Amino acid sequence: MQTEWQKKLMMLLGILGAGLVIGQSVLATLVWPVYNVATYPLAVLTANGSPYQLSFMLLNGVAALLILLSLFTILNNYRHAKQEKLSKALQGLIMALVLWLGLQLLWPLSNPAMATMGGTPIRNGVVSIGIILVAYALYHYSQPLRKQGDSSLANVLLVFSILFVLFHVLAYIMQVIGWSLQGFFDVLATDSLAAGLGFIGWYYWQRWSR
Repeated sequence: MQTEWQKKLMMLLGILGAGLVIGQSVLATLVWPVYNVATYPLAVLTANGSPYQLSFMLLNGVAALLILLSLFTILNNYRHAKQEKLSKALQGLIMALVLWLGLQLLWPLSNPAMATMGGTPIRNGVVSIGIILVAYALYHYSQPLRKQGDSSLANVLLVFSILFVLFHVLAYIMQVIGWSLQGFFDVLATDSLAAGLGFIGWYYWQRWSR
């Protein structure tokens, strides 16, 4: 069993990981002037042929590792406390995130231009399924949290799960109608997920700091 300071450190690392995800669009505009955050979805940063593909893949990989470390710390705490429903729900969220992150890192777009052209039908279908799985996993995790009295965390996760799907839908609509806001809503979708995961770390950091 981890000590209190070790658990708090893991939560801070999770918050840092979420911050890295949220900050990548800002970093991209600084290092790659061609990148337009309003027009281009984040997938362009890790697309094959992108000048900073390796750097942003590494950034996303590190961020994912930090977030997963914080979630595994919480999972171990649930198991130690024999909170079965929370354990199963968080396991489901971790699995959904691993699939989602694996898709982003292991199946990048074939070239940067594909980001604005809509990608391929097969990849788009798999990505859509991934979005639904992650959103459902967040919602599913919020339910046992609410039942045990953590309604504030449950409400935040519910809101971010809705925003994650909503912003992805809006990004798709922008692409279909030809408005140059696909990237803007794609960034908001990714930031919504990262903010929700970061809030989990902050919530438990506060609890274990009392």
